[in-house]
Amino acid sequence: GSIILLLVIIYSGIIYFLNRRLNRPVRELMLQMKAFAKGENTPSTLHEKKDELGELAWSFRIMQQEIEQVRQQVYQEQQQKEFIIASLSHDLKTPLTSIQAYAEGLKNKELSQQEQLNYIEVIGSKSEFMKQILDDLMMYTLLKSPSYTLHLVEVEGAEFFEMLMADYEQVCREKGFSASTFVQVDSMYDVNPKQLMRVVDNLVANAWHYTEPGGKINMSAFEPAMIPQKYPHWISSQLIKKTGVYIIIHNSGEAIPFEQQEQLFEPLYQLDQSRSQKGQRGAGLGLSIAKQIIEKHGGRISIASNKQQGTAVICWLP
Repeated sequence: GSIILLLVIIYSGIIYFLNRRLNRPVRELMLQMKAFAKGENTPSTLHEKKDELGELAWSFRIMQQEIEQVRQQVYQEQQQKEFIIASLSHDLKTPLTSIQAYAEGLKNKELSQQEQLNYIEVIGSKSEFMKQILDDLMMYTLLKSPSYTLHLVEVEGAEFFEMLMADYEQVCREKGFSASTFVQVDSMYDVNPKQLMRVVDNLVANAWHYTEPGGKINMSAFEPAMIPQKYPHWISSQLIKKTGVYIIIHNSGEAIPFEQQEQLFEPLYQLDQSRSQKGQRGAGLGLSIAKQIIEKHGGRISIASNKQQGTAVICWLP
C-alpha cells in the first residue's frame, strides 16, 4: 500500500509538473497564435520565461511584430495608391472637361478662324497635360515595382553630361529667367541616359514653377574635385562625397521649411500654391520619380534651402 501511494504521489507530481511547465504554456501559446490569426491581441508574459518555451514565445513575438509591420506597410501603400488614383482622377477630369467644352465650341460655325485656332490650341495643351499625367503615373508605378531594374550603359562623362545639360539655359531665358550652366566631368559612368534626362527635365520644370519672374536658375554637373566656388556654404556643406558626380539645380525664390523638404519626395505632395508661379500645378509625381531613378542608379537626392538664396536639389551618382 505504501509503495502504491508513493507511486501515485510521484505520478501526480510529474503530471502537475508537466502541466505547469509544458502543457499550460503550450496551450497559452496556441491561444496567442489563434488570436493573432483572427487579428486579436492576447496579453501574455510567456516570452519572459527563461526556458525553451520562453525562447519559442519570444520568437513568435518577434515574428508577430514583423508581420504587423508588413501589414502596416501594405495598408499604407494601399492608402497611398487609393489617394493617388483619386487625386489623378480629379486632375484628369478638369482638362477633360475643358477639351469637351472646346470641342463642342468648334461646332459653332460663327467662330472666326482665329477663335478656332485658339480653341484647337487649348485642346492640344490640355491633351498634352493629360498625356504627361498618365506618363508620370505609368513611370511611377513601374519604378515602384521591386522587379524593375534600370538598364545602365557606360558613357563618357564629359560628353554625356554636356548633352544632358544642353538647351535648358536657352529655354529658361525664353521663359523669363536668367540662367547659367556649369559642366565639369571627366570620368566614365554607368547610367540610363533616358531616365536621367527625365530626372533633369522634372527638376528644371519644378524650378520654373517655383521661381519668380526674372529670377535665377543655375544648372550644374561636376565631380567633387571640381566644386564651383560660386556655391554658398549652405549648398557646398552638403557636398561630402569624394567620388562620383553631382547634378544640382538651384533656383532663387522663397525658402522651403526644413520639415517639408523630405515630404517633397512623397507622391502628390505639393507646397503651398502661393509659392508656385501663377499657381501652376503639375501631377505632383515629378520629384518622387526623380528620387526613385537616382536611387536605382545607386545614388541619392536631397534638398537644401536658404531664406535669402532659394532652393537647390542635389543629386549624387556613383
